[in-house]
Amino acid sequence: EALYAVIVASDATGTPTLAAAQRAAAALAHAGVGRVLLVGSLARGEPTADSDIDLIAILNDLDYKNRWTRRSELARRAREAAGCAVDLFVTDAAEWAVRTTKVQCSLEAALEPLAIELHSGQPHADINWKKEIGLPADPTHELTMRYNDVCNAVTRLQGELRIGAEEHDSLQQGNHDRLSRLEALRFGTACAQAHLVLENAARALIICTLGEPPLRVHDVEQLVARLPEAEQAAWHSITDNSDIDLHLWREGSSYSADLPISGFDESYLRTIAQLAANIAEHVTDKCESSGIDAAAVELGRDELQRLIETLDGEIRISEGRSIRSSEPD
Repeated sequence: EALYAVIVASDATGTPTLAAAQRAAAALAHAGVGRVLLVGSLARGEPTADSDIDLIAILNDLDYKNRWTRRSELARRAREAAGCAVDLFVTDAAEWAVRTTKVQCSLEAALEPLAIELHSGQPHADINWKKEIGLPADPTHELTMRYNDVCNAVTRLQGELRIGAEEHDSLQQGNHDRLSRLEALRFGTACAQAHLVLENAARALIICTLGEPPLRVHDVEQLVARLPEAEQAAWHSITDNSDIDLHLWREGSSYSADLPISGFDESYLRTIAQLAANIAEHVTDKCESSGIDAAAVELGRDELQRLIETLDGEIRISEGRSIRSSEPD
């Protein structure tokens, strides 16, 4: 009955429909997928013209080394059958069973109660329910994975704060228009990475403090609002109640017309990069006390120190610098 409660929009509107999702599911079943689940806005009956069809493909068995190759192949089949964009999550029966029952802070555990089954074949007797799965099989390893996302964002932010060789070359050539464009691109990308530090940190803190899966949103304040009151207070104390809408940089870093700030605002960038560093230090302490992998913590502290050292240096070519002095060391 839940299946037919989904709002079915007209194909002419460009909005994904239940019929399109069923065509995609049939194509996946033909390709050997054991179960196909519908999640996301279409499953909730809230599709828009900007929505993808969100599907979960559960194979009877999956070689995890080939997960992304298999995903690419299956997603192509699903898109061709549906005639619209499809966002496909690929797993197998054993991994899905572990992640939905033993890792309550996982995405799979959050999606399972909301999913609508579009296809269910007969399970093969040779499914290895005791196999070692590809994704974390317990909450501590799930938290470690989320913390690694924070570390990766810190590393990318640190890289974007460094003045690039192309910027030096442009100054040497006297091409100030190109220099300004390169600076603006780096500025936008750095702001987007600062957002990812905070977004991933908030997700890690939700798992760390609540043991629950994070919300599937990019707005940091929505994620922070999910935290316990004491942790919310700590967050706002660290960020000094900043009202910087960093989530606006996610699209702006790819589409220049959407940038909240044009050009290179050094003061702004230093402020949000320092804010990201402070939050990363806080989440590192919390995750370490929760018992995540010590090597991950060591890596995180090293990357954080590199970020702080970069912030202590020059992140933009000084105005009026001579061409000779602009050459990198």
